[in-house]
Amino acid sequence: MAKVLNIMSHKGGTGKTTTAVNLAYGLAQKGLKGLCIDLDEQGNMTSILLQLKDQYPSSDVQEFLEHCKTHSQQGQAHASLCGLKDYIQKDRIRCTIYDVLMKRRTIQECIHPTPYENLDIVPYSPDILDAENRLQATMATFCLQDALQEIDDAYDFIILDNHPAENSITYNAVMAAHKEGDLHLLPIKVDRGGLEGIVRTLHLIYTLRDEKRNQLHSQIRLLVTMKNRNQEDSQWDMALHQAFPEEILSSTIRYQAKPVVYASLHKKVLLEKPDTNVARDYQKAVDEVYTLLQENGHVNAH
Repeated sequence: MAKVLNIMSHKGGTGKTTTAVNLAYGLAQKGLKGLCIDLDEQGNMTSILLQLKDQYPSSDVQEFLEHCKTHSQQGQAHASLCGLKDYIQKDRIRCTIYDVLMKRRTIQECIHPTPYENLDIVPYSPDILDAENRLQATMATFCLQDALQEIDDAYDFIILDNHPAENSITYNAVMAAHKEGDLHLLPIKVDRGGLEGIVRTLHLIYTLRDEKRNQLHSQIRLLVTMKNRNQEDSQWDMALHQAFPEEILSSTIRYQAKPVVYASLHKKVLLEKPDTNVARDYQKAVDEVYTLLQENGHVNAH
């Protein structure tokens, strides 16, 4: 039975996607079979794990202009918009999390392999906010949970990467990580925005726990990320470990600009170059989560 790891923070810039992809990669390297689900409209997890380029090739410029010409009867501005939309559409990933949430396709149909061993992905969709609006209108909070039940025995773990907002999709993500042994992992940067964001995130999870009694049996763990080498960050790190002794990982992720920027620019996972401080920190976090999975679900490497 797959363990669901819900990576969530209501504050952007806390290392949420970086945590998600490194955790997925690290657990897969231990022999566990994993599935990543990209619920973030920015699609950074999808870009990294499918190694998508940020830029369209300049050789496609003429093709884009040809698309514009096909709509020339509609006026230049509208024709250009339609032409750009047509060009982008031809390169879009088919079968995404949007199709799953809208029940247009099964989740099995939307699983894509990645270049990494033991790791698959259900990619993001730029239309995911449309799915959010539709789910909100119907008060649907169990769509993702229902979909994951279809593949419960196919994977050892499933990682959800969320948009930094509170909406119907994040409600779905919380309810999808509902079983005993599932985990809500909340990256927290020890600055004003990070602390405020973690309050909102914890409040959401606790509120849904109260509303859905006997339906949420998962654990919560905080993970301090992007910790700078100064007194303020060190004191807040220690304070959080003191205040949340049962709900925080002992690992702390130090901020190290050069490898983080390199990984971002080249669509790489930090753990692919394990000899940096930030990679060593993430490896400790992977080991800690792996131990939690074993203790709470007897997960065994294949």
